[in-house]
Amino acid sequence: MGNSLSSSRSALTIPLLLFTSTPSATAQNFDICQSRAEQLWNNTSTLNYTSLEISQYLYHGPVVGLNHPFNRSEFVTLTTEGCRIICNDPTDWYLTQNPTLALGIISNWVLPIIALLAALPYDSLHRRNAKAPWYHGRVARTLGALLNWLGSPQTALTATLFNIHQMRKCFLETNPAGVAADSSLLVAKKDAYYVLSALGQFKFREPDSPDERLLSALIYGLFRPIMDGPREEDAPEARVKTKELLQEMAFQLRMLRRRGVYPALVSIVVFFVAYAVSLVLAFGGLGDRATAHSMALGLLVSWLPLMVLFTILDRNPVSADRSKKLITRWLWNADAVRRWAARIPLPDEDEIIWWSQEREDVIREAQRRTNDALRRVERDAELQKRARRHGRGWRLRDTATATKPTADIELAEVHPDNASDVPQIQPAPAAQAEPESALFDDHILGFVGQGREISYCGLAHAVVNSVYDSHSDTRQIRPIASIVQEVRLELSGHRAKSWRVLSLVSMALVWLEIGMAYMISYNTPTVGFGCRSGSYIVYGVLSSIPWVLHSLPGFKHPSFRQRVLIHFFNGLGLLSLFFIIFAQFSGVFNNCFCKSGVSGFMDFANSDFYREHFDVNKYWTAAAIVGALPVVGSFLSSIILLMRLKPLWQASEQQIPPTRALRANMSWLI
Repeated sequence: MGNSLSSSRSALTIPLLLFTSTPSATAQNFDICQSRAEQLWNNTSTLNYTSLEISQYLYHGPVVGLNHPFNRSEFVTLTTEGCRIICNDPTDWYLTQNPTLALGIISNWVLPIIALLAALPYDSLHRRNAKAPWYHGRVARTLGALLNWLGSPQTALTATLFNIHQMRKCFLETNPAGVAADSSLLVAKKDAYYVLSALGQFKFREPDSPDERLLSALIYGLFRPIMDGPREEDAPEARVKTKELLQEMAFQLRMLRRRGVYPALVSIVVFFVAYAVSLVLAFGGLGDRATAHSMALGLLVSWLPLMVLFTILDRNPVSADRSKKLITRWLWNADAVRRWAARIPLPDEDEIIWWSQEREDVIREAQRRTNDALRRVERDAELQKRARRHGRGWRLRDTATATKPTADIELAEVHPDNASDVPQIQPAPAAQAEPESALFDDHILGFVGQGREISYCGLAHAVVNSVYDSHSDTRQIRPIASIVQEVRLELSGHRAKSWRVLSLVSMALVWLEIGMAYMISYNTPTVGFGCRSGSYIVYGVLSSIPWVLHSLPGFKHPSFRQRVLIHFFNGLGLLSLFFIIFAQFSGVFNNCFCKSGVSGFMDFANSDFYREHFDVNKYWTAAAIVGALPVVGSFLSSIILLMRLKPLWQASEQQIPPTRALRANMSWLI
């Protein structure tokens, strides 16, 4: 079939290959070598080799996997050294020796993998924010995410599955327990937990110890709307205002949630069908080495559709920057209402310092001046140290105002003899009271959900465990201050046990597929450890190192250097995966050493012989069934979770936002 397609030069060649099994063919160099080996094996010719050399080149030892009824003397085998000498140590490249075979492998196995890679949840590649470092750019962040997804799928799956688990916990908290029968409170509860689940995918500057004011504003903005009657801690008007802010925040985040779930699921179903057809057709070439290793490649990357499936369920926002901007503005207003409602007597509503662009710009300018002044103070302190070390220094002419944000600092050169007269710079005294308004942009960093960045994101889990005083149906919500303290304790402690469990599940899913790929390559003659089976183990080990590192206590939130180390191993894992894919359609492993493996011999039999005299069918069938179970199980579980969790984020562009009394300022939505 392969020769007829090659000779016809028809325009339908590649489309036909999509629906045919990988062609079986023996490379030309080993065809010539087989005739030479058979002459030596049958003693019909010595080919000018001595009897001692022939005894070193021919392998007469046991063959692992060969059924006993077959006469071993009829099975021609060469040692690795014999293959190199008799066959002239060839490498039969599929691309040159048999391009039809290479195209069949690409169309049946490589192109579907590329299609799945394109379905991963990439960020937009627009320009990075002004003054942001290069590694915060969209291209750099996308490459970093790709390193995490492909270089260590165990780690990326852990982050994705744990976030889905947190979403499920948030959904379970939206039941009526713990609140009055008022339906508006139930709606507010659903809004609160959806905002919490979305915010949990963002990285905090100090994830184990968030800013006190930020955490207070967050908890107040989420749960003040569901505190009524005797549970209210401040002015009742605050519940109305925070409720309006919360419902708008939830509506905006739902609108920003990436859509197209069902089309993405349909594309995954089409891939599953094509993948199943490829597996079934692969059994038509049962025993063929090229088909076996192509099937092993498909099993090796079977964790990829799992990742795509779960990222469809754990959707990323259309614009992470817009989501972050709205969240920080919402926190500003929640904090403003909190501070206003806590004052006694209650001031007029006009005294609430709502967010506005002008107020934000003023605070940013003040922060810039303060930071500039602090940098000048640090620079002057460094100059003083140099003065003492080198006998020459600088003296401040205006030391009285050196620590003021707007001070103009002038420097004058002094003689070494007067270096002791250089004044000491004292840091500015800390503010005794909180400013009226606060920006939270510096505390909430970028979107890191779906394993984009290796870090533990457990905010939602910590908050859910801290809101109520018990787990019974009669539970009561804690005071805001108590919730804040409980959340801080949860975040500063160890990672959740559920994270550990899901981490082990992720590792098991990936290694199960790697193990099935290894089993096929190992048990397809020549039976034993070889280049392909070894490359699968190498990829598994390299991809597991970041998972192991992230599981260590010191890598809960990796520092910059720790992330570099993790990315290094991710990069090695990604390169090994790319090499495995390249080796499959190029034929680089089609040489004497890889054909022999650690067994030390190779043979020239065809797929019919292997099918009849080796137990390849048993191993192929077991690997295909076991390898497909996680894919099918994950697909069914993702559909069930989607149907169950959908009410948490479901919204429509045609939906009219809930009617409100407009007691809260909504200029922050611009």
